[in-house]
Amino acid sequence: MGMKLPKKYEYLTSVNIPTIQTALKYYGVREIKGEQNHPTIMGWVKALARKFPRLPRVYVNDDRAWCALFAGNVLNECGYRLIRGKSPLWSRNWLTFGEKAGVPSLGDVLIFARGTGGHIGFYVGEDKSCYHVLGGNQDNEVNIVRINKNRILDVRCPPYTKTPPDRRPVRLAARGRITTNEL
Repeated sequence: MGMKLPKKYEYLTSVNIPTIQTALKYYGVREIKGEQNHPTIMGWVKALARKFPRLPRVYVNDDRAWCALFAGNVLNECGYRLIRGKSPLWSRNWLTFGEKAGVPSLGDVLIFARGTGGHIGFYVGEDKSCYHVLGGNQDNEVNIVRINKNRILDVRCPPYTKTPPDRRPVRLAARGRITTNEL
């Protein structure tokens, strides 16, 4: 982890959920403004190019939206079967990933509406009105933000061969700003 987790999210370091553990490795990765590109973000493009050969021609710099690139990389590192035949860069394409989840739980994939586009990240908790989401391209970095529940399109559970024992809903205090445009 590049940055220290806020105190209210420190519990995440001890949960045994593959998506959370993998995503936390990148906590604090931030895109570079201007001509340069963050090598870690561009490395995700190379890693996913094995499954999506056109990706390097489409994703050429980190100024482009990368929330779905981040989520796809995390899911790929975890060894899950990814979406097929669709661009991994379009958040709404992940609506077919894994299985529909009943109750959102630690490590589940959350897909949100954002205009005609979308946003994707991982469930780390919720309060009465918001999900707390660990994701990429949230204020141009990998971090945790609060997103209004009324924006949710779907909650997808990774295709576990064995459900992690720590997979559960988490209730958190409703503190911190609510993001409305994750860029």
